[in-house]
Amino acid sequence: MEPATPRSHCQQALAIFAERVFSRWQGLPAGCVLADVFAQFERLNEGVGAGTLGEAREEAQFTMLRVPGYAQPVRVWFRGVQVVLLDAEYPEIAPGEIEALGEPAVRLDYTWGRLQLEGGQHVWPDRGLALFVNPDNGALIHLSAFTPTSLEHYAQSLMLGLRTERLRHSG
Repeated sequence: MEPATPRSHCQQALAIFAERVFSRWQGLPAGCVLADVFAQFERLNEGVGAGTLGEAREEAQFTMLRVPGYAQPVRVWFRGVQVVLLDAEYPEIAPGEIEALGEPAVRLDYTWGRLQLEGGQHVWPDRGLALFVNPDNGALIHLSAFTPTSLEHYAQSLMLGLRTERLRHSG
């Protein structure tokens, strides 16, 4: 019997992300690259999108993944080959996992679609985790996972914008 191949810190973190055991989540390790992600999760297609993250609207690219345990595709955001964020819509997290995280460092307002949700973005920057909840009923709408950082860096460079804009039809 061959010994198990040691897994990198990135692969270990990705396994915790896939298991949705966020009470054990300590963030994406620095140095987590796309090759680590693609070795662990199925890429849905070769397409790459572009967008911005954070209040500074820093450019990043993304592609979609199939991650076991997530009903919806997971988006991996990257700059160059460096992974900066994973995010998922409507993740199902086991009861008790969110409570096990303790109080977030901050609760921020966010816009989901066109609806303003006050205090619904629960951020643990030192754990590399943000949960977007409906403050009225506690339902988990979205999550983002990233490398542990300061609250300031999260807000400036990593925070997701979940707002949708109404396109105006001209003609």
